Amino acid sequence: LPWSCCRLESALRFSAVCTNSKVMQRKTVLDAMLSDSERYEAKRQEVEAWLARMQARREKMGLVGDTADVLEVQLRDQKAYHAELHQYKHQIELFNQLTQKLIAVYQDDDTSRIKKMTEQINQRYNNLNSSIVLRGKLLNSALNSLHNFDRSLDKFLAWLSEAESSMECVEVEADRAGGRRDEAATRQFSKQLKDLQSEIESHKDVYAALNGSGRKLLSSLPSKDDAVMLQRRLDEMNQRWHHLKAKSMAIRNRLESNAEHWNALLLSLRELFEWVIRKDTELTGLGPIGGDVASLQKQLDDHRAFRRQLEDKRPVVESNLLSGRQYIANEPPLSDTSDTEEARLVAAGRDVDGDSRGYRTAEEQARELTRCIRREVSKLSEKWNALIDRSDQWQRKLDD
Repeated sequence: LPWSCCRLESALRFSAVCTNSKVMQRKTVLDAMLSDSERYEAKRQEVEAWLARMQARREKMGLVGDTADVLEVQLRDQKAYHAELHQYKHQIELFNQLTQKLIAVYQDDDTSRIKKMTEQINQRYNNLNSSIVLRGKLLNSALNSLHNFDRSLDKFLAWLSEAESSMECVEVEADRAGGRRDEAATRQFSKQLKDLQSEIESHKDVYAALNGSGRKLLSSLPSKDDAVMLQRRLDEMNQRWHHLKAKSMAIRNRLESNAEHWNALLLSLRELFEWVIRKDTELTGLGPIGGDVASLQKQLDDHRAFRRQLEDKRPVVESNLLSGRQYIANEPPLSDTSDTEEARLVAAGRDVDGDSRGYRTAEEQARELTRCIRREVSKLSEKWNALIDRSDQWQRKLDD
């Protein structure tokens, strides 16, 4: 029995020593794990704080701008932000190395939480990087489009200047040839005019594209000054384009002595005059000013729609007025005694510019056409300007 007790005591002591050794070893491992975990947690908090700051900066960048100065500022901010992201990449790599070390050293322990947190941080960093790279592409694309629009508009306006100069030369020389009744020269200038009209027609798509792009850009500009400047340039382009086309038609028809065209112009002037009268009546019907907010807002909306109709019609009205004025300017002035002569013919039982049977010579028909176009141009111009003034006054009343 004493021998058995001694043997049991030795076994217990040995077991205690082994257990104590394992406990001490585990304590050492746990102390090291705690130290590594604290280092990991400190690094994780540092990285997450930096990511939160960068995400907040990214969210404040806002939408892509519409003007060159805004886009250039946004591009500088984007490049600085991207550079800072790239510079911090080394810290992300150190954090990943720390994570891999913990997983390797403590592979017998559960490290799934550490893996998940590190994956989330990597995902946030990659998302920020992808987002700022995409923003850079969008900013560069917007800036290039804006520069391309400006360059294209400048180029088109320069071409317009050249075309206007060429048209002016053709008009002067054609008038000289017409005054000399030089048919050979007239045919030559008709060919030059036809070539010039073909060139104008070839620029029609360019004009339409610039006008469309300009209108879209105009609606998105946040700056009122930039919008006003762009509107002026678009208005200048539209006015010069329509003026050039109308002038080419006027010269062509003078060269071809196309009475049918001028009769069509006369009809168009009369139809436009009737349209303006209808719109004048419609404008009168928009009043009086409403007494409550809802009524006033409806009147503002109605007048905006009404004004858009006027602006849509403006090129047609101005083109017809221009053609009529050009026709009148190139016809001989009416005689100062035309009214006396007209009265004399009526008293003699003859039609004005014709005999008693209503027959008129070509010269008499031309005089009558000139008289009618002059009258319709004057009436339309006066009524159109009055309508625009009334519309402006109504808008000011609504604004007040």
